[in-house]
Amino acid sequence: MTENTKKNFFKQKDWWTLLNWTAIRVNIKTCQEEIIKSSINGKKRKMHKLMKKLVKSEYAKLYAIYIVTQKNKGKFTPGIDGKTYLSPEDRMSLSREKFNYKNYKFHPIIMKELPKKSSERKIGKIVNKYQTRLKSSGKRQIGIM
Repeated sequence: MTENTKKNFFKQKDWWTLLNWTAIRVNIKTCQEEIIKSSINGKKRKMHKLMKKLVKSEYAKLYAIYIVTQKNKGKFTPGIDGKTYLSPEDRMSLSREKFNYKNYKFHPIIMKELPKKSSERKIGKIVNKYQTRLKSSGKRQIGIM
């Protein structure tokens, strides 16, 4: 996408449902493969540039949000912030948030009682959905996911 078409695309009302997730996944996978190749060949400078590019990539950010809020098994479980991002509008607002990787400090995991479908409750470890997205984008950078 060129810069002009990207701006017009994101101005559409419900652009989240129009995204081609297969193409985005392929784009990220290609970048991961390049990182692995440059690592194997000993080209550390190129590897670090590609890793930085992937971390700052809009596609990586969107795909991390997609995985955490749409594909994950725990998408219905709210994080410590008490939010679930179930509608496309919620996901679009999450993707618009700006983030500074250098100054961010991760919050600890909280043990909290979670409601289950039956009347019982279970104790679970909860992290912020925002942190989960960041963690998955970091794993994606080095090719784990």
